[in-house]
Amino acid sequence: MPPPQHRACAAIFALLFSATARAQTVVAPDPAKGSADLEKAIRRARPGETLLLRGGVYGGGRVRASCTGAPGAPVTIRAFPREVPILDGAGVKMNLYDTLFELSKAAHVVVDGLEVRNSAGRGINLHECAGVTVRNCSIHDVQCRALGGSGDKLLFEGNKVWNACLVNAENAFIRGGKKGGWPAVVQTSMREDRKASTDVTFRNNEVRDSWGEGIDAWFLDGGAIEGNVVRDCYSVLIYVDTAKNLRIDRNFCAVTSDRFYRTDLKSPPAGIHLSTEHYDFEIPPLADENIVVSNNLVIGSGHGISSWCDPANRKPHNTYRNILVANNVVRDVHWDPLGFDKVPETSPAPTGCAARNNVFYRGKRGGGVSLGNPSAWTFSNNCWPDGIPAAAKDPASLKADPLFLKPESNLPEGFRLAAGSPLLGRGTPLKEVAADFWGTARRKTQPTIGLYEPK
Repeated sequence: MPPPQHRACAAIFALLFSATARAQTVVAPDPAKGSADLEKAIRRARPGETLLLRGGVYGGGRVRASCTGAPGAPVTIRAFPREVPILDGAGVKMNLYDTLFELSKAAHVVVDGLEVRNSAGRGINLHECAGVTVRNCSIHDVQCRALGGSGDKLLFEGNKVWNACLVNAENAFIRGGKKGGWPAVVQTSMREDRKASTDVTFRNNEVRDSWGEGIDAWFLDGGAIEGNVVRDCYSVLIYVDTAKNLRIDRNFCAVTSDRFYRTDLKSPPAGIHLSTEHYDFEIPPLADENIVVSNNLVIGSGHGISSWCDPANRKPHNTYRNILVANNVVRDVHWDPLGFDKVPETSPAPTGCAARNNVFYRGKRGGGVSLGNPSAWTFSNNCWPDGIPAAAKDPASLKADPLFLKPESNLPEGFRLAAGSPLLGRGTPLKEVAADFWGTARRKTQPTIGLYEPK
């Protein structure tokens, strides 16, 4: 007989093995049951448990469930290795704002590797959730919003979204006489108590070819939009509406065709755009403030980095303040690379805004800069290849060819700098911009203008 300490170790090992075995549940599609088994498994999941979804189609109904993990022991709902579980809404009767896959009031959950398609409403939605991550999912061919939700400490990471907001296909809302109201593609929303969602991050997602605003920080206090590719979406590529305390960093925003032009504006969607729109319902009264817009490449959009003041919004929060625009490259835009509307007299005047270390090409039909409240802004260490606008003159800015490696590629790698570039070492240090587009640390003294920092 083994000594007591060995028997104790064996017992502990057996318990650990048993717990590990219990912590994984395999769910397989069953055409006779549709998505019922999946929904039931989610509802029964316990902290630390992993639901492994076998490949195939889970159809016939919506998945609406709640579950609760724990810090360090989330409930994980993920694809079985090298398989793709598909939630297919074909033939499922839904209202436009219903969701094909929804977690409601869930906490500490990871959703990983699902494909969600053919929804008559939304794709994936988190309602009043906390500490939930949605990653590596594909959402496409949905009539309304593809991905988003409300809550605290939410992460949307590595997802691919296309062919969303089809209810607005071919400018359906405007052609129908409406001035707005179409859904966004990826979006936060306010909470049940009419307060803003908090601490939400959209990271390394690809959002493209859709009939709504690409990524929309809507009623959000705190978070980041970083490392995303947003291409050919309707009206705006990255939108900040009634939100504050945000970082918009290292995104690639591009318009490559005229398919998603608005028929009323007859111009490309805006690149990175701020607003505080008017709504006919109670909303959190957030001004657009404390926002860092850095290391973004914006190509081919209507405006580059801009804001719009909705004249219908007569509330005091219809303003902006403390906006830092730094180390961006804006090229081949339709109007202005930097343009902020005049704030209404009924709102506090904007203050504390700055543009530093950017490369701004002149707009094809606009100019270099358009500011309704120029006293709110200061400029320094920017490169203006087509000439420095009068409103942005400062001794440290320059008119020069940046000597990008291959800008005609319209890809981020083409905007690294050749040897001898006049942008090398010509920037001003900014504590808010610690690294470049590719993650290389910025120099603490004499950093470089634009996306790139040499190693």
